Amino acid sequence: MDILMNLLILFALTLAYYSFYAIFNIISASIGIINGNYDELEKKTITDALAISMAIFFAYNIIQFIIPILSLGKIQFNLFGPDIYLINIGGFKLRLIDPIVSNSIVISIVYSIMKYRNGLKDKWGSVMPILVSGVFAFFSTLYMV
Repeated sequence: MDILMNLLILFALTLAYYSFYAIFNIISASIGIINGNYDELEKKTITDALAISMAIFFAYNIIQFIIPILSLGKIQFNLFGPDIYLINIGGFKLRLIDPIVSNSIVISIVYSIMKYRNGLKDKWGSVMPILVSGVFAFFSTLYMV
């Protein structure tokens, strides 16, 4: 059980570190569009990424709506919500995934995939932020013991 908890903390920290990259990635893409720094392929990549992300959010919300109805309220499906906590010890609550962070992560991952598919980024450029976040999370957990 202790190993599972450590892996869960490692996963949560990886997402936390990646969320900083994701939020910066979204802000820089938005500023680039406003300033007109992007050509047509880059603008198409950003709009496609946002459209696919919205489809993912819509599918998630439909699933979140239908599962409790089909199970007659026995199953509550809330993966990214205000009541999801990784650790709850004596009133100290460490939130697993906040909705704004989860949305930023989804948009950033889809944006990285779309940049790779359109030839604007190589494979390592798409995977490297997640790997670096995982390494930072691993070394962060070494000092938690």
